[in-house]
Amino acid sequence: MNKNNYNYILNGITHEISLNSTIKIRIDPIKEEQLISNKFMIKFVSDLFDYHNIDYFLLGDTLLGVKIFSGINLFSNKIELGIIKNNLIKLQKLEQYLIDNDFSIYYFDNFILIKSIFFNKIEITAIIYLLENEKKLYLKNENNEFIFFDFYEIFPLNKVNFEEFTIYIPNKIDAVLNCFNINFKSIIFNKIIDFNFENLLFTQEKIVNNKQENVKNIINKMNNNININDKEDKDDIEEIYINKEQEILNIDNMINNIINKNIKQKDEQQDEYQVEQQDEYQVEQQVEQQDEQQDEYQDEQQVEQQVEQQDEQQDEYQYIEQDEYQYIEQDEYQVEQQVEQQIQDINKYENIIINKLELDIQEKTVYQQEIYISIILVIIIIFDYQIQFHEEI
Repeated sequence: MNKNNYNYILNGITHEISLNSTIKIRIDPIKEEQLISNKFMIKFVSDLFDYHNIDYFLLGDTLLGVKIFSGINLFSNKIELGIIKNNLIKLQKLEQYLIDNDFSIYYFDNFILIKSIFFNKIEITAIIYLLENEKKLYLKNENNEFIFFDFYEIFPLNKVNFEEFTIYIPNKIDAVLNCFNINFKSIIFNKIIDFNFENLLFTQEKIVNNKQENVKNIINKMNNNININDKEDKDDIEEIYINKEQEILNIDNMINNIINKNIKQKDEQQDEYQVEQQDEYQVEQQVEQQDEQQDEYQDEQQVEQQVEQQDEQQDEYQYIEQDEYQYIEQDEYQVEQQVEQQIQDINKYENIIINKLELDIQEKTVYQQEIYISIILVIIIIFDYQIQFHEEI
């Protein structure tokens, strides 16, 4: 955190919040999964109410989130919205739709709770206050406290950016927050605001019990002939005699419904768990079968590959043999050709030698003949000479 800014990332989106001396943050924010779940709940309710033309607006700590963070309040798990009470009929028609989409809805005299589970483990509850529209707008919160508004503090509604979507807020945000005792001169975030569904049921039961105890005290006063002058006591008597049985019946029915729903949810969770176990077992069996089939397939593939390799080797061997045979035949043919050529060359050479010898012989014979002739001629000449010599003598 910088001196004048508070930076954080929510659901992959960077937020930079400008701070001033009136705002102090002394704790770490809620975990991101919880904040994202809160955002999903607000988005769901917003879209649902928009689609069915139910005017709604943020209140309380959720509205403070818009004021400070332009989105989710990082330090509160309490989701607060408001509608005018005459929209209750429209909302009741959506009960089956909510149930079909894994949302639960609970009705109280002054507010409604919408609950669901996100990320398989995070339970989120939105409280929808039912505002009465008499001389002034007002609501009665879960602690049985009245909060009053001027009409123009709420209406006309303003549509503003909220995280990645838009949402409706009251016309005068500061005035409405002031009605919730939020002091803008000093906003200190030093603890997480939690909203617990079971604690709320306990609080409502306690309120009813206190009201019943008050009735008993008033009845005791009446039985003891004590004058009842207190206007609140008279109002309580009138309210109780008119609504006591119905209110108690409603509370009992509501608690029984909640218990039954919780039992049903547990049964459904158990059934889902059993189904998941069965599914997991089936998946394991299927995986094992697939592994076996895969192994068999791989074995077949290996055998086929080995056969193919052997065939290829055989073909290659045959090809090599054929090549070798062709090569040998070709070599033999070439050798034969060379031998024949050499024989021809030898024969040719022999013929040349023979011819040469014959020529030599012929030449020698001619030479010898010439010598013989020369000798004969010499002899003749000598002989002639001797004859002439003798004759002269």
